[in-house]
Amino acid sequence: MAVSPAERMKNYRKRRKRDGSYNILKAKDRIRKNTARSRLPPRRLAELRTKQNINLRKHRAKIQKKVSLVPRKSSFGSKQMREKAVKQASESLPANKSKQVEIIKAPGRRGKGTVKEDDEKKIYQRRFLLFNLREAYGIFTNENPTIQISRSSIAHLRPPYISVKSSTSHSTCTCIYHENVHLLLKSIYNHIHTLKSLDLRPFIELIVCDDETEACMMMKCDACIDRFDEKVTKQIKNEKKNIA
Repeated sequence: MAVSPAERMKNYRKRRKRDGSYNILKAKDRIRKNTARSRLPPRRLAELRTKQNINLRKHRAKIQKKVSLVPRKSSFGSKQMREKAVKQASESLPANKSKQVEIIKAPGRRGKGTVKEDDEKKIYQRRFLLFNLREAYGIFTNENPTIQISRSSIAHLRPPYISVKSSTSHSTCTCIYHENVHLLLKSIYNHIHTLKSLDLRPFIELIVCDDETEACMMMKCDACIDRFDEKVTKQIKNEKKNIA
């Protein structure tokens, strides 16, 4: 079978690398090309530079196209980065019992899913997040400010047996008690200094001591009964504007 010139040159470089003379040949070739370029007139040298730049752009475009055709298996740069993120997430979230309350179990036999781990099939009870991934990412970054991780990585690390809220049959509650709170939060977001997010959970944590205590949520706690006025009402950017 005939060998192309490119393949012959590739095989030649491999042989020179094996016998240790590749770097010596490169140095000799570099001296030869520099000598040849120094003898060219300015016009010919400019044409050569232009031709080299065009070839370099074509080569980079070819490499970029080749890389883009290969599907990326993970959002992490390396396997070590992924394993480190998995370890940090598994140590912080599952070990915290209060976080497990926010992930509800699916009842019955049909609420189980099969997951393949290390070439073995394991059965897990299917669970559902009580909030979306954006809110989960905000909670994780607030509680773990030293861990650098993106929202796409959080989504990638989600176990397959834990489903997001949008996949459930009732993904959104639009009753007047819940939807009106979200609409009010959106309307005052651009007018309050202390609001950093449109999510409901950070807003609740801003105005109460403990969102799991009934006294705080029913405005019967002496420590946070005036916190709404301090954190929201008195933090209006434009005091002349009525946002009530």
